[in-house]
Amino acid sequence: MSYDLAFLRKNDDQSWDQALEALEERVEENTDTGSPDAEAWAHIAAEAQQLLGDVELHQNAKFFELDHEPTGIQLSLYGDEAAITAPY
Repeated sequence: MSYDLAFLRKNDDQSWDQALEALEERVEENTDTGSPDAEAWAHIAAEAQQLLGDVELHQNAKFFELDHEPTGIQLSLYGDEAAITAPY
């Protein structure tokens, strides 16, 4: 079991429910959400490594991911979404 937190971009004219529904539709339709922000990821990964120590980094054109095996923490960054998973 884990806690999963998702962070997504919301337009000013959207409610949070509408933004989440739009994201879910893009995932279901396998719509390209663009490339993740490499500069933001460099900062996120550096801070996570400072806090967690050794981590495994994975990436391709659609996402960046960081795994910390000892704690089970996983960070992900996509074109328009970020997520963190932490076991409990």
